[in-house]
Amino acid sequence: IVEELVSDLQVVDPTKRHRAIWELGQRGNSATVQPLVNAMVDADSKEKSLILAALSEIGMRSLKPMNRALAIALQDENPEVRKNAIRDLTRVYDLVKSVRC
Repeated sequence: IVEELVSDLQVVDPTKRHRAIWELGQRGNSATVQPLVNAMVDADSKEKSLILAALSEIGMRSLKPMNRALAIALQDENPEVRKNAIRDLTRVYDLVKSVRC
């Protein structure tokens, strides 16, 4: 169904596109991020807002497990695991910091 929803991003009918955008956000599949970003190029302001909301939902669903994994790794007894967790947390922080406007 995800592939069908991604293909619906290209249809002419705005109602069908809006439904596809909303559904993709609800499913939280990170593989759909790039097609949603690509759809923003030709989107009007309403669709761009819908796409941003969908991307935000996908991001939250992806970041929660990552946050949990990093928290577990930071408490690991192995110093190498903790060091790698700090490195990866720093990378995530740097990415977020670089996106700030």
